[in-house]
Amino acid sequence: NRIDHLLAADDDSIVEDLYLSALSRLPSAAERQKLTSALAQVEDSDRLPALADLRQKIAAAQTVKDVAARRKALEGVEARIRAIPAETVRMRRKALEDLYWSVLSSNEFLFNH
Repeated sequence: NRIDHLLAADDDSIVEDLYLSALSRLPSAAERQKLTSALAQVEDSDRLPALADLRQKIAAAQTVKDVAARRKALEGVEARIRAIPAETVRMRRKALEDLYWSVLSSNEFLFNH
């Protein structure tokens, strides 16, 4: 679908595509700025829990004295690191869906289209 294709695009292209597809016009400079900054904030805030969890796992692994147990703890850290990209894509997709719904439920779309 449309959002799957936009996941790899930059925020400015996403906002432009959204406005052209939903409102048949380009976003104003203020609209563009507001939505691109909102997307950037969502990405930054969505990374914080994953990074906090990763820090916690690293700290716990550093306190383990037994070599075998430390190896197992480090495997958990590596697994967490591998899971972060999938979580990031899932969170970005949710943010894009929310952005589309916000424009599709706007007064401009409801009353003009």
